[in-house]
Amino acid sequence: MGLSVRSIQHVIGAIAIGAAFQVASLSAHADKTATVLGGPLLLKDEGSFFVGGEIVNSIYTGGAGNGSYVRKQMYVDYKVPAQKNHSWPIVFLHGGGLTGATWETTPDGREGWDTYFARKGFTTYVVDMPGRGRAGFDPEPINHGVVDQNISLVPSIQRFTRERAWTFFRIGPTVGTPYPGTQFPIDSADQLSAQGVPYAEVTFQGGGQANTPPAMAALLDRIGPAIIISHSLGGPQTDALVGLRPNLIKGVINIEAVQNPIPTDNIVKAYTNFPDLELFGDNVLGNPVSTGQPRYDARSQFVKRINDAGGDAKVVLLPDVGFTGNTHMLMQEKNNLQIADWIIDWIGAKVESKGKN
Repeated sequence: MGLSVRSIQHVIGAIAIGAAFQVASLSAHADKTATVLGGPLLLKDEGSFFVGGEIVNSIYTGGAGNGSYVRKQMYVDYKVPAQKNHSWPIVFLHGGGLTGATWETTPDGREGWDTYFARKGFTTYVVDMPGRGRAGFDPEPINHGVVDQNISLVPSIQRFTRERAWTFFRIGPTVGTPYPGTQFPIDSADQLSAQGVPYAEVTFQGGGQANTPPAMAALLDRIGPAIIISHSLGGPQTDALVGLRPNLIKGVINIEAVQNPIPTDNIVKAYTNFPDLELFGDNVLGNPVSTGQPRYDARSQFVKRINDAGGDAKVVLLPDVGFTGNTHMLMQEKNNLQIADWIIDWIGAKVESKGKN
């Protein structure tokens, strides 16, 4: 079927929507930047770089001329505290339809886990997975479709909606109705939508599951052993990373991880090299949405497989350790720093107690 240039330009425009929303989000909180951090943050170093990727020669550069460029790279932002109090750094991997902004702030403009963990003495690395945010997507299949006037060459690019996020992220049982006692900042719900970006990793062959794990492996090859904290769709990508670099991982905290694809026996065996925590928020049990009971059951079975193989894994519901009302976005909620402290205590007891590098 033929496709007009204007129609495909609409597809490209949809990808830009996420970036435009992020600009709007920053503008909305511009007057609050001085109150985001919980006091001065002393850093020895900070910066960013890219890892992974490949060089591709292309004639579909959208009018920029034939040539080569790097694609499938991963963006990495890092912070090194002036006083390091912990043996290994934290690498934060975001979930589906999101970017590293997940860890940088909250919808209502409070401190996020990136700076908080740095404040607690961890070196932190926050990534934008290949195809998302600052890592960028590949325009080649879209431009190819323009040149050939062929819609079949253009990938379908998802973007989560405000309505889907409300129930899927367990903000409430129906759109506009929050769960009683929710920790999510309801008045700032649109700021969560503003953080969202298109799932533009589909512009790469194999999508995120094929391209994020090797990029994460390249990051570990560069920085050395680390603790991985992943969220949602970042879970199966962390599972794959564990299979690639089991000796460079000191611990894993998977937050409401997706269970697709199902981890292989080799990945299960690799997980026995370090402690694993599978963490879930509230309103999970008995909830049929995919982030609820189905996901909890799947990761619970995964934990059993790890422990049966001789590992040290545990699935934890936050209400069981004293935190109620948390959604799928627990790292951004009103009690996010208290949950961070609980995770830091877990790292101290389970990871750092095993010795220093």
